[in-house]
Amino acid sequence: MFFEGTNISVGRGTDAPFQLIGSPETKFEGADEFTPRSTPGAKNPPFLNQKCYGYDLRKGAYAVEIPSTINGYPSLFSMLSICISFIKTRMSFF
Repeated sequence: MFFEGTNISVGRGTDAPFQLIGSPETKFEGADEFTPRSTPGAKNPPFLNQKCYGYDLRKGAYAVEIPSTINGYPSLFSMLSICISFIKTRMSFF
């Protein structure tokens, strides 16, 4: 998985694992919100019980402007936007 070993949640502990990406530090205008919880398939997911901000990939195309910085630091979502664009051009379900 591309995001393993990073500070980005891939939605484990939600009703949409691997369809949500984000973290508590990536709040930006228009961000989707989710909170990972302990579930039978994810007893201790990253950011357990912390509100995360990012993208819900089930929504399809995004009209959100992706910030280049968050809290003064370079945004991982700049890189994610490239990945999402790449995936959307190659998969019909986005």
